[in-house]
Amino acid sequence: MTSQTPTKKVFRAVGLPPETTETEICDSLKSLVRGTDPKLCVLDTWLVPGCTTDYDTTDAIITIEAPFPAFLERLIKAPTETYDFEVGDSAVLLDANFFGFTQMYPTKADVPIEADIIAVSGLDGHAYDSWKSNGNLQRMWLRHFFKQNFPSCRTMTWGMDTSLTSQAAHSVLDYSRAFLDEIKTIRTTEEEQRRPLHLIGYDLGGVILSHALVQAKFDQDSDGSRASLLKATYGIAFFGTPHRGLTTENMIQTLEKCGHHNSHRIDLLNEINLDSKTLAIDFRRFVDMCPNFKIRSFYERVKTRALIPKSNTKSYTREGAHLLLVDSSSAVIGLPGMMEIKTPVDCDHINMVKFKSMVDPTYKSIREFMEMVVHDAPKVVSNRFRRMYPRYITLAEL
Repeated sequence: MTSQTPTKKVFRAVGLPPETTETEICDSLKSLVRGTDPKLCVLDTWLVPGCTTDYDTTDAIITIEAPFPAFLERLIKAPTETYDFEVGDSAVLLDANFFGFTQMYPTKADVPIEADIIAVSGLDGHAYDSWKSNGNLQRMWLRHFFKQNFPSCRTMTWGMDTSLTSQAAHSVLDYSRAFLDEIKTIRTTEEEQRRPLHLIGYDLGGVILSHALVQAKFDQDSDGSRASLLKATYGIAFFGTPHRGLTTENMIQTLEKCGHHNSHRIDLLNEINLDSKTLAIDFRRFVDMCPNFKIRSFYERVKTRALIPKSNTKSYTREGAHLLLVDSSSAVIGLPGMMEIKTPVDCDHINMVKFKSMVDPTYKSIREFMEMVVHDAPKVVSNRFRRMYPRYITLAEL
């Protein structure tokens, strides 16, 4: 919670009728502005398909320039909240948190979807902003770059409340279970369940994904969806993922100095601290599963500024001493040879997933990895399901 006023902010509208236009969305938002509010300045409205297949809806990713009207300020200051408004006769939810699944761009028309790509951000992160570059253009590579490089892939983010100042009580297991529950709602048909799946995890997001795969193996469900999820998963990219824990002492001390005494958040930080016994159990199980996946691990080589309290506030900023948040000994799984591609990143932990351009060396590395797994996965995943559901031979074929 660094309380920095943004010059522009990205919001999400969920549950729009499929025929909604950009103009209708803008007009509906402008109707919410009150007399004392500043003028609403919409910079960009990007329509994308809703992720769940139960309802035929559209979502919108909306970039709005500051200053913001009061109803948007409330969403920024209380990020777990939503604001309901009407577009036509439909009730639509507006948020700034991007919780759950959000598709980043429409897939290429009249072409079968090659794969699902899901990215999960980290501790005290944001499902959209964590991947967005700093600077003038503020490019979000999963949206702006992947739509060019992977137009036939359904690329999505999955968000959850990981704010350090939240009053929520989450454990890694809670997040992993939530991910498994929600992914069932976006992969419901047989074609979707057998579609290749590639995962991108940053920081705590990588831990959530690896532990979710362990849960899928050791806690099977009655409808077989978790077994299908394991068969479909092929490529996994980890960015600064603290498989063996990260340095949390600075975060705990800063929260206490700022007056945030939520014992549940302290419990979460202790759970993911260096040499955590809780992490170690599922990490060993995940290592045993790794031969089924193609893995690339990115690890930071630049120290990150520590958190310090801001004077006379309950907020904090990253202006403290430099420290290495996730050491390579934790970010690298340690698999032999080509089982794990290990890639150093000349950025600190916060900026290692923020790419301003498609020529960024780390972006080129993740693009090449994703090109490889998207190309190779269909045959591998198809063979897995063929072994899982062998075809019955009829008498006529004997």
